[in-house]
Amino acid sequence: MEKDLKKLFTEKGLKMTIQRVAILEYLMNTKTHPSAEMIYEHIRKKYPTITLSTVYNTLETLVNKGIIKKIPTFSGISRYDADLDPHIHIVMGSDKNVKIKDIYDEELINQIRQEVANKLNLSIDDNNIYLIIEERRQ
Repeated sequence: MEKDLKKLFTEKGLKMTIQRVAILEYLMNTKTHPSAEMIYEHIRKKYPTITLSTVYNTLETLVNKGIIKKIPTFSGISRYDADLDPHIHIVMGSDKNVKIKDIYDEELINQIRQEVANKLNLSIDDNNIYLIIEERRQ
């Protein structure tokens, strides 16, 4: 895996740092779509000198280089995903309890993309589709 990561970082023009490797490996091995704070809590067990600021900066770098995806939520606290295969993120819950479900259905993704493109008269090239549903208390 380290050779693969080294190749990935080289291709993206990034230096392979301990922090970047630790964060990316964590994201590659989880399906929980963690927030920066969740990643920080996990990573600092092994690397106690890492700062939350380093985690945020590293995540932004990885997002900007197309290595991971940033998932918006209604709470404003972003979540992150290293799975770049086309899929839909369904974000559900409330500010305090966000749940994210992945749907891998290429036909559905293409139908949604086409329908949105037709209704809004635009071209959609991105594979990211987010459905954000906020649960409201009655």
